[in-house]
Amino acid sequence: MARPRKSSDSNATVSVSLRIDPKVKYAIDLLAREQNRTITGVVEWAVMQAVRAHRVDGLIGEDPDGLYLNGFLEMVWSPIESHRIVSLGVNRRSLLTFEELCHYEIVEQIPQIMKWGDLDLDTGQQSLDINYGLLNAAWPMVQERAKELMDKGSYTPIDPDELSRLKAMI
Repeated sequence: MARPRKSSDSNATVSVSLRIDPKVKYAIDLLAREQNRTITGVVEWAVMQAVRAHRVDGLIGEDPDGLYLNGFLEMVWSPIESHRIVSLGVNRRSLLTFEELCHYEIVEQIPQIMKWGDLDLDTGQQSLDINYGLLNAAWPMVQERAKELMDKGSYTPIDPDELSRLKAMI
């Protein structure tokens, strides 16, 4: 029986091209046959098994032994690129790619989008308010400035008047 086609919603998939050892490819084929899965299904299953088993160490306010990567993934995943980059930057800046870091650096400098609160002396944590509506509206400008930062090593700050106009529109 044919499988129903996936709609173009948030369950959309992406293509990934990999170069792997022929023996590993054969192992994937055998595993797919054994588990009655597609090759894609085997790869997704294996990656998620690794995600559930791997610990992310050093997260502030978390268990000192770390947090399993699947829990961390739930903390930072969003289908919206800007939200995903900001969340990863806030929670584990060291995992940002260079391009993501450039975007995050721009957003971090906009207090109308990211506003840090006072430090709680009991927990050692600082509250953070993120204006996601303004982040979404300003994202095209953030992308332009991030490209400028990547290309030149500096960028022109976003004009507060532009942000005020955007904020009035949302």
